[in-house]
Amino acid sequence: MHIFSPRLVNELKFGFNRGNVYTTNQSQLQTSYVIAVSGFTSLAGDEYKLGVGNTFSYIDNLTWVKGAHTVKSGVEVRRVQLNQGNTPNGTITFSSAASFETNAVSSASYAAQLPVNGLRKTEVYSYVQDEWKLRPNLTLNAGVRYTFYDIFHEVLGRANPFDFATCGPQGYCGVGASFGNPNSLDIDPRISVTWAPMRFAGDTVIRSGFGIYHGDGQLDDQNFPISSEIAQYSLNSNPNLSYPITPFLSNTPGIISPREADRNRKDMYVTQWGLSVQQALPKSFLGTLSYVESKGTNLLNTTYINLKDPTTGLRPYPAFGQIQGRGNRNNSSYQGFVVSLQRTFTRGLLLSANYTYAHEIDQGAAGGGDSDFPQNPACPSCERASGDFDVRHGFNANAVYVLPFGQGRAFLSDRGVARAVFGSWSVTSIVTARTGLPINVTEDRSSTSVATGYTTSQRPNLVPGVLPTPPGGRTRLNWINPAAFTLVPNSGYGDTPRNIGRGPSLWQADLGALKQIQLGERVQMQFRGDVFNLFNRAQYGLPLADSSTSTFGQIVSVVNSGPVGTGTPRQIQFSLRLRF
Repeated sequence: MHIFSPRLVNELKFGFNRGNVYTTNQSQLQTSYVIAVSGFTSLAGDEYKLGVGNTFSYIDNLTWVKGAHTVKSGVEVRRVQLNQGNTPNGTITFSSAASFETNAVSSASYAAQLPVNGLRKTEVYSYVQDEWKLRPNLTLNAGVRYTFYDIFHEVLGRANPFDFATCGPQGYCGVGASFGNPNSLDIDPRISVTWAPMRFAGDTVIRSGFGIYHGDGQLDDQNFPISSEIAQYSLNSNPNLSYPITPFLSNTPGIISPREADRNRKDMYVTQWGLSVQQALPKSFLGTLSYVESKGTNLLNTTYINLKDPTTGLRPYPAFGQIQGRGNRNNSSYQGFVVSLQRTFTRGLLLSANYTYAHEIDQGAAGGGDSDFPQNPACPSCERASGDFDVRHGFNANAVYVLPFGQGRAFLSDRGVARAVFGSWSVTSIVTARTGLPINVTEDRSSTSVATGYTTSQRPNLVPGVLPTPPGGRTRLNWINPAAFTLVPNSGYGDTPRNIGRGPSLWQADLGALKQIQLGERVQMQFRGDVFNLFNRAQYGLPLADSSTSTFGQIVSVVNSGPVGTGTPRQIQFSLRLRF
């Protein structure tokens, strides 16, 4: 940091991050194929994956204060290195237990070994922002951000991008070809205003803002061109297909299945706007009412192309089989209303509570690296529904209370054994609750039963007049009414909407206690004890939603993604921390 003057300050940073991921899957059958049978847990195949990522960052920020203006500007240059590779792998799928018994494979895939590839790209971010205090009670923030997300290239030029749209019927663009065209016009304006009306004596603050936010998405969604270096196959709609599939890899036409990446992909972005009113309340409380709305554009979409024409039974590009593709063509929308109540830290007590009523709708992708395969790739709009992470009602509250015992407090302020034992304690508590996440009901179908040969994310038909909720109410082993769905009898697609149901709600209380122990003028020890899921409440996961299986509608798992507010069994944790 360099201080040129009291009104001009510059801050310079260099940063480095590294992440290594080494994944080893071991097969009980000593095969490189995943074996998937409808109604049963899939058996993993032998596979080793390597992923090493490095980022190097240069960041420079300048702040200049001039009268009522505080102007900030900055630039960041980030170098991304991603090294990836894996051993041979594939999947053998049986549509039913009976098909497994007769070795009638519904579909299969295989990819040869991918040598470690080195992907590289450089990203540039820059911004300028002005905080203008128009009046003592009125502040305007206005700024603009420019972002350049470059595209990957492979250091040895081994990648072979695949894209029918830009490289023609042959699909392959050629070894060493560009991964695509970077976007150079990611310009994001942002503006906000804060106003405290004088008539309310500064007890009311109104805030509003608008902004556009571009993002690069997940880097693993931009690496498809390296997978086209190797041989990849997709086999389906073959009534004679059986395991092992090796004989079919050389004698079956139209099974080459590289991975397509849209070379004209757009960078994803979110447009967001909102309004909030904050009001000072008696007893040191502060209340806030907020509304926020956002729209996601050019979000990740995962799909399959080169499917069979239902009329002719032929693929548009006969030399190839079914091909997985990725692009940025999905959209989403979000609306949320938030009520917050806070009590500032007064007399040793801090309180905070928040309630959110919201709804998120998308076409199968909420953003980032999350995307579902569609039931019908020819109809992306048919996937429009509540998103996978849509929580309609959410609540959280926390409290911190410093007990009035110890030095400088109301009780036990004098030295002694009682103060040493009972003094300097504080208690914390967190309560979280939310409604259930959406359930997407699916069914298993063989590739020969679908005219396009595509069987991913298939949904059943609805039975008219029968509710998905069981007649006697939901239970852990009967969360969805099987009688509400029926298997699709022909080569069409099911009429059950995506994410038709809702899973169990969740609530959890956590409690903690902290004691400060002064060991000297500059040394302090903290002893802390925490209890997560204080009441040991069972937090159930989503029910099994494959309507083709006998376990359809049963909940056989729990939510377990972290210690705080996420559904773990009761856990007790103790810790010591030394501060000096």
